[in-house]
Amino acid sequence: MAVQHLCTAHANSGLIVFGHLQFNPAGDMEQIEIDMAVNGDLAKDRCWRRHGRLWTASEFKKYLNDIIKEAEIDPELLADVDLGLQLPHEGGLVRQDIQQYAHALMLRRMVPKFDCRFFFVQDGDAGLSKAFLAAFVPEVAAGRVDVATVSFAKYEFNDVREVLYAQGRKELRNNLNLTAQQLDSLPEFVLNEEIGREIVKRLVGHPLGSPFAWPYHTKYKRSRVVDLKTD
Repeated sequence: MAVQHLCTAHANSGLIVFGHLQFNPAGDMEQIEIDMAVNGDLAKDRCWRRHGRLWTASEFKKYLNDIIKEAEIDPELLADVDLGLQLPHEGGLVRQDIQQYAHALMLRRMVPKFDCRFFFVQDGDAGLSKAFLAAFVPEVAAGRVDVATVSFAKYEFNDVREVLYAQGRKELRNNLNLTAQQLDSLPEFVLNEEIGREIVKRLVGHPLGSPFAWPYHTKYKRSRVVDLKTD
């Protein structure tokens, strides 16, 4: 069984603020499905169900059939795939969108306790940014919360990585008017501040909702794309 772990960490300290597992240990799924059939839950939209936050066996099976019907799976790997694509034997599997909204709503409880602005930077999961924007509507409108997603290339050949890294360093040297030696000698915190200033210059006037290609590739994060969800 594969489950998602969703967490929010503080950027500077690395402190994990909240972490939630896509699993409800209290749910007896066989009994829940019986209850849903008896009370008519399965005929209702999910938002009106008593147990709408959990996957039912029948709906999960249909979901799996839809995503793997055109996939070609090596017979030798089939057993491992089946183990990953199943409901837990005990407890219940929480639907991912419910997990994301619940996580955002719990974070929202913390906002009134602090007199500062919050920046939520997330991976490129469309559902996650929608959950945060929905949960923080008043705070976004008041300018207290901003949301952005960041994605980057994860699977590239080493030659491609080196080329992109060289391009990024060259562009950074040109923008900062530094030699390669001067750039390499900068302390990390100074370099990060300089990069921040250059990025801010480029983001001024950048259309909201239009992905921004990060120009300064590193060896570990290449082809980064930033999508600002708020102004």
